[in-house]
Amino acid sequence: AATREALAELHRRVEERLREAGAGGPKFSVRVSDGAAIPGILRAATACRAELIVLGTHGYSGLKRALLGSAAEELVRYAQSPVLTVHRAPEKFAPKRVLAPVNFMEYSDRSFAFALAFAKSFCARVTALHVVEEEASPLSDKEVLREHLELVVGRAEARGVEAEIEYGKP
Repeated sequence: AATREALAELHRRVEERLREAGAGGPKFSVRVSDGAAIPGILRAATACRAELIVLGTHGYSGLKRALLGSAAEELVRYAQSPVLTVHRAPEKFAPKRVLAPVNFMEYSDRSFAFALAFAKSFCARVTALHVVEEEASPLSDKEVLREHLELVVGRAEARGVEAEIEYGKP
C-alpha cells in the first residue's frame, strides 16, 4: 500500500510540473526500479538511452557527507551520459550565462562542447574559464595560454556562440 501511495504521489508531482510547463511541454514516462538508487538509475539510463541525467542534490558536506555519501558524485563517476546536478533550482530555468571551466584536456574539450550546445539551446552566453594554478604550468606562459584560448573561442564561434577572451581575476 505504501508503494502504491508513493507512486500516486510521484505521478501527481510529475503531472503538476507538466501543467506548470504548459502546452508543448516534454513527453514523459514514469519508471519504478527496485534496489539501490545508483545502480537503478544507471540501468534506467541505459534502458531508455538517456542522453542526459538530471539529478537533484542535497548538498551535504563534511561529516554528514562522509556518513551519508554522495549519490550525485557516484552517478557522475559511473554514468555513460552527462549528469546535470541541481542543488538550488530556480523557479524558471532559462539560463543566460553558462560557466565552462576548461583545462585543455580531452575530457574538458568534451564538456566544453556540451556546454556550448547547452548554451545555444537557451541562447545563453558561455564563459570559458581557465584557472592557472601554478607558475610552473605550461599555460603560465601567456603566449601559449592565448593560443589555447583562441582555439576555445574558435570552437565556440563555429557553433554560433558569441565568445571573447578576458584576462584578470573574475
